[in-house]
Amino acid sequence: MRNKFNKELTFWWSPRAPMGLSFLRKENAGDLLGPHLVNRILSAAGQDIKKIKPDNRLMSIGSVLHFARDGDTVWGTGVNGKVDSNLHRFTSLNIRALRGPLTANFLKSRNLQTPNIYGDPGILTSKFWKREHEPSGSTIYIPHMREKVDPTIAKKYKVLSPLTELNLFISEIQKASKVISTSLHGIIIAESYSIPAVLIENNSGETLFKYHDYFQGTGRDKVHICKDFNSALNHSPPSPNLEKFQDGLLSCFPYDIWQIKR
Repeated sequence: MRNKFNKELTFWWSPRAPMGLSFLRKENAGDLLGPHLVNRILSAAGQDIKKIKPDNRLMSIGSVLHFARDGDTVWGTGVNGKVDSNLHRFTSLNIRALRGPLTANFLKSRNLQTPNIYGDPGILTSKFWKREHEPSGSTIYIPHMREKVDPTIAKKYKVLSPLTELNLFISEIQKASKVISTSLHGIIIAESYSIPAVLIENNSGETLFKYHDYFQGTGRDKVHICKDFNSALNHSPPSPNLEKFQDGLLSCFPYDIWQIKR
């Protein structure tokens, strides 16, 4: 695992490639969504995304709070439930929004003040990537990037890898009438477009912390998590109304760290 920054100093997580073979590395679409979304938000406001104030860094999409440093700005970031709490070495953060209340509780336990604004910024995807496809009636499966997919699923259903190029990943989700996923951002992007999404348990090594954090952060204390793909086929979840959470995230977007006058 390694972390990476783009030229606008928006943080995202990037998988490690073998030594000297960085050209083999494929980015996880859910993680890469963060800097691309930030760029689109700033561009829509007619702002120069390169003019971030000195010594500023934005943490946005992802369970990457353990990478935060003192003074970082946090907008919709979450705690990774499988990471040792001692690896969170910051003592002060500029927190605008958090993925959910579980992350807020973690930060409060460390005596940090948190705003009551929740939501993974991935729910804004539909606001900044125009819908180009109508649902086709199909069900697609989005596995976690570390998951070995059951070949019987791949024979009958489209499997969309989270390592797919970001714009294509979003485009393929738009075509679905239902998404079954072990990838959190497969769920989030689908729900952004009001596509029913079903989470199933997986063997990727992920804990359920980040999933519950997201669901609770979008107003849902109880979400049915299916045991396997077949049970997910028979489950029909309602699509959540994300509008107030989308508005909340946009209302606290940190334009100020880009030297922007609004």
